[in-house]
Amino acid sequence: MANPYDFVASDTIHNPPTLDVTPQSDLSPFFDDFLPLPSPTPQDVSLDDVLAQAAVGEDRRRRNTEASARFRVRKKVREQALERTAAEMAEKVRGLEERVRQLERENGWLRGLIVERRDSVRGEKKKNKSKIKS
Repeated sequence: MANPYDFVASDTIHNPPTLDVTPQSDLSPFFDDFLPLPSPTPQDVSLDDVLAQAAVGEDRRRRNTEASARFRVRKKVREQALERTAAEMAEKVRGLEERVRQLERENGWLRGLIVERRDSVRGEKKKNKSKIKS
């Protein structure tokens, strides 16, 4: 039995198929719409066209330069605002940290008073108990 994958038609090796790419008569108006336009030759380009293209390019460069300058100004203003905000926040943090230290000192002082008062009350109770026992 012959291997089906070894089969090669002998006429396709010596006579490869050709593809007819000529447009049919009924489609030729369709293909005419897609013909490439001829590129302009140096004699077709006038001095006015060259000057107009140069003016357009110069106008584009000028507008781009102005836009870049506006962007740099906006960026600088935005950075200054951020720096100002950062400085204000840092100052606020310093103030709040000082307030925390002050409250911690006050809290320690008040705790000391409470402990001192409690110790004195306990001491008085002990003295009173010892007087009652004696």
